[in-house]
Amino acid sequence: MTDWDAFGISFFDLPKASPKSAKTKRACQEVVRYLLERNELLEGLRTKKRLPVSQLMAELRINDKILDRYRKYIIAGVLIRSGGYTVLPEYFCL
Repeated sequence: MTDWDAFGISFFDLPKASPKSAKTKRACQEVVRYLLERNELLEGLRTKKRLPVSQLMAELRINDKILDRYRKYIIAGVLIRSGGYTVLPEYFCL
């Protein structure tokens, strides 16, 4: 089982799960960067298979609807950036 499978995400989900507006994309990118900068949150995401929604809402002042609607996109961004993929980050706009 890959990380992607454990989160219930496939590459085919990403176009539908991607934000359309620039403001929402920036918010999602901010969440991805935040998670990547904090090892304890990154490890928690990998072990619990859940976004730390309450912590992200409190520390980033981000709306829970964004975290809920774009959960797959955010998790995919974290997996791509932390998984050793070399070409994918360019296409993912992170």
